[in-house]
Amino acid sequence: MRKLFPAAVFAALLIFSLAPARVEAYSPHYLPGGKNYLSVDNFEMDGSYYSAIENFLVKPNTTYCLSVGAAYAEDQDLEIILDFFANAIQLGSLTITRQDLSDAGTGDWWSYVFTAGATANYLDIYFLATPGYFDQHDVDLFQLEEGSAFTGWEAYIPGELADVNGPYFEGNAVALSNVDDPLTEVEIRAGLVAVDAIDGDVTADIEPLSDGYTGHEATLGSYVIVYGVTDAAGNATSFQVTVRVVDVADPFFGGTTVFTVPYPTVRSLSDILAEVTASDNYDGDLSGEIAIVSDGYSANAALLGTYDIVLRVVDSSGNESTRTVTVTVVDRTDPIFSGPAAYTIGYDNALTVAAIKSALSVVDDYDLDLTSSIVVAFDGYSANMKCIGAYTIVFRVADSSGNTTDYNVLVNIVDGIGPVVYVDASIVRVYNSTVLSLSDFTALLVRAGELREADGYAVTVRYDSYSSHAAVPGIYHLALDIRSPEGDVLQKTFQIMVSETPSDYVPGPGEPSGGEGSFMSVIGVWIAAGTCFLALVASNVMWILKMKKR
Repeated sequence: MRKLFPAAVFAALLIFSLAPARVEAYSPHYLPGGKNYLSVDNFEMDGSYYSAIENFLVKPNTTYCLSVGAAYAEDQDLEIILDFFANAIQLGSLTITRQDLSDAGTGDWWSYVFTAGATANYLDIYFLATPGYFDQHDVDLFQLEEGSAFTGWEAYIPGELADVNGPYFEGNAVALSNVDDPLTEVEIRAGLVAVDAIDGDVTADIEPLSDGYTGHEATLGSYVIVYGVTDAAGNATSFQVTVRVVDVADPFFGGTTVFTVPYPTVRSLSDILAEVTASDNYDGDLSGEIAIVSDGYSANAALLGTYDIVLRVVDSSGNESTRTVTVTVVDRTDPIFSGPAAYTIGYDNALTVAAIKSALSVVDDYDLDLTSSIVVAFDGYSANMKCIGAYTIVFRVADSSGNTTDYNVLVNIVDGIGPVVYVDASIVRVYNSTVLSLSDFTALLVRAGELREADGYAVTVRYDSYSSHAAVPGIYHLALDIRSPEGDVLQKTFQIMVSETPSDYVPGPGEPSGGEGSFMSVIGVWIAAGTCFLALVASNVMWILKMKKR
């Protein structure tokens, strides 16, 4: 069994320190009054060993001679174990066998010489014995004395109280100081305890012998403070504390970490990183050290949605922070309508809302063609198809992102223009049984509100592929210069779409001169409207898609 230096002995030593200089009772903490360190009062059988009850005081860095009587030395199983301690801390162990002993020169004693270490101040001894051996023998067969030779056996003599050991320190040999909230030397010292075997707690006497830390509290690194304490007998002990100034704070992310990117714009990672910052309490600005851990945006930049970019930054102390940047790709562009925004028709013309809607088209920068999604949001026309006046139809479309566009179409119902539909795009639809004269065209413009009503308009033809083909279905052009009585000139180019007169056509009153005709039927209007605007819609769609690709 190995014994530790009991902490309770400190209190006992404080009591013993008040006793007279010489004592008669044995104490393992006294040096002997004679030459022999081994007292029968401190030994007992412990299993197969005859051993010291308590570790007993010895002198550091001192040569000792351990002698055993021949009666024990002749035992073939001889084994002696020496355990060295610095106060309560075991320093090492030494095992002595019969072969290690030398004849002391007396014929009946054998000896072994050893030296206690520089910090060893307590010793424990175990003598191996066969059962019953020490029933007849005790320490009269052993002697531990200072020196390198056996000088004859002497019984143990109680000695004077002797304090040959300095205090010992308790506490951490390494102190960590946060560079943001550094420890002071006083705070470090407050974490130490010093205890002396005789004087007890001498913590209050600890003082710094050297201080390499104070003044470097704000600089990362390791610094040494050496503390010392001295007991009442003048024994001094030093203790070294290494102070490590460390940075334990993680870097901090700032700047913009939520981005909204309107489609079809694409933002590069470098653009995004330029708006993210990072700083550290010790290293300062770390924005240039930001690294990309993962990028869920770049591969999806052309798709609506929210994507994460994970960033990381590490300071010089190895502290790291991560930040998730979110990039949301949104469609903020409204769909775009194409198609006629105004119609001028006779009051008995059966132009339906469906026919007007069929002439419209819609494109979106993300959803592309949304023509099939057009709905009627408001219809002021259908209930007034036979009433002279101007009526509005509101068409609406919404893309997948909820962006909506309204498109107003004005239908101007007039009297006296016969089976003609005039569209705001200068497109005129007419049957081949009706031939429009120059005056019919000026009247048409007056009805549509493009010319004020007046007499004396002078019309000059710049180009005319219509008049000679008025009875032949097809598409023709007529370019006119129309001069008002005041001398103002309106240049107008018409696209004239001549269609076959339907078999069920019945001429009505007030038709333009040059032939007979009637207002178009519902089916005729539908066919003519689709034909009229096919080229226009196609060209607008192609133009928008071309702009999108840019």
